[in-house]
Amino acid sequence: MPDPRVAKGSLPRVSAEFYSAAGVLTDPTTLYLYVKEPDGIITQYTYLVDLIIVRDAAGQYHADVPVDKNGIWRFKWQALDALGVNTAASESLIYVYSHYDNTEG
Repeated sequence: MPDPRVAKGSLPRVSAEFYSAAGVLTDPTTLYLYVKEPDGIITQYTYLVDLIIVRDAAGQYHADVPVDKNGIWRFKWQALDALGVNTAASESLIYVYSHYDNTEG
């Protein structure tokens, strides 16, 4: 598992994969990424509207999110089908520090 600690001012990558009921990687009709900063501010990004979300291949996406505050950052991907029904969600978090010793175990 990647280290969830990153230095303040960096661009950590958050990724998500989406599968059909048959287990095949598939693109959602609508895709959102919600970023919750340590102070509670939530920003919503939308695929094809906000360039921060990048499609790597069918069903595979990532975003390089600038982190400029110390604390816990939370990320939630939300995928919707053509009817606007939630088909998948994925959540993760990272810890942002002012000084990060990359040699820590």
